[in-house]
Amino acid sequence: MMIFKNGLISILILLSVSCGEDKPEKSEISLPPAPENIQREIAEQSKSPVPENVKPIFLTKQQETQYFELANSPAVSGLRKRLDEYMDNPKPSECIEKSAIDSTINSQNDVSGLNAFNKDYYKRKFFVISQDIISENKVAITIAFQGRSDRIFTAVFYPGKNCAVLSKFSDNGFDKNSINKFNKMYAKYLDEPRYGF
Repeated sequence: MMIFKNGLISILILLSVSCGEDKPEKSEISLPPAPENIQREIAEQSKSPVPENVKPIFLTKQQETQYFELANSPAVSGLRKRLDEYMDNPKPSECIEKSAIDSTINSQNDVSGLNAFNKDYYKRKFFVISQDIISENKVAITIAFQGRSDRIFTAVFYPGKNCAVLSKFSDNGFDKNSINKFNKMYAKYLDEPRYGF
């Protein structure tokens, strides 16, 4: 059985933008996968001017070392494997729950499910914003895809018998200004392949 380390794990790269209060889960309805042209339109709408007062963040050597150690995290390495697995066969499996694949939207318009987003995201490497233990055996990682950081995603994992199981994948509903602020703060890392997993 795969085991996640106990305690809160937060990497030193924390998203310091406002993303609103935690919203309670409401009833969800199933959605068909979004057509390519709608996804492109949403991406274009999210491009708004970058706030002038936001300064880029640069990691220290120690922070970089800690960041690259994330490659050993079952959630981080698991996400890369689950995305590749989904691209080969977009169906539930031992390591990907149906809830992580099916397109859903809740009453706060938060979108979830790998089917809900353009598959072009999943072909790209991702930059890890944070990794946190959210319950005794669940880990959430927050990411942005390199070369396509118009959305910020969260993936939730729990330890399965043979793998880290992806139980949820969502975009968290970050607003345009928060995403633009994030893009300016972490520009160096979003475009540099060596920071991608």
